[in-house]
Amino acid sequence: MAISSRAQREMDAATLADYYRSFAAAGARRFNKSCFAVLNNNTSASYLKGDGVAWASTSHPSNVGVQSNLGSSALDNAAFEAAVKALREMLGPDGQLTPHDAALLYVPPALDGTAYQILGSEFSAADDRRAINISRTRGVEYSASPYLSAAYGGSDTMWHLFSAQALQAGIARVNVFDAPSPRLEKIE
Repeated sequence: MAISSRAQREMDAATLADYYRSFAAAGARRFNKSCFAVLNNNTSASYLKGDGVAWASTSHPSNVGVQSNLGSSALDNAAFEAAVKALREMLGPDGQLTPHDAALLYVPPALDGTAYQILGSEFSAADDRRAINISRTRGVEYSASPYLSAAYGGSDTMWHLFSAQALQAGIARVNVFDAPSPRLEKIE
């Protein structure tokens, strides 16, 4: 989107400002789509880790045996709590416990309501007896991004849980689709 110097001189300031705003917005959309493509395609051979397997995989080789950072549960209270537990019980390459605290849940817009029920509701959606929602007390934030949706090449059911440590250095995450027992490993 180029504009000649002559056109810039002839445009009024408001029109020129609108032009540059739309140009910046297009750039931001392209940047976001490219960044979220890593999460949307992390099970693909296009995104290999240093160990030679996809970023999200059930077969990461390590000193403590094959490890997985790919879960397979639909987002609900039980799956979220299992992912939090997996982060807390994560083992390092030496087999020692290297616990991580869940900090950020990324979801597509289709899971926005579910994420809010899990992290924002006072009472548990999984219990009709008005039980306190313990997931709400964990201090995990969530964000719904359209760039994770099927409309942008992602999935309307895949969700990502990042640890606080991952947000500071390296990434430890649980990727979840639609079945039991999420596991993870540290991704550096």
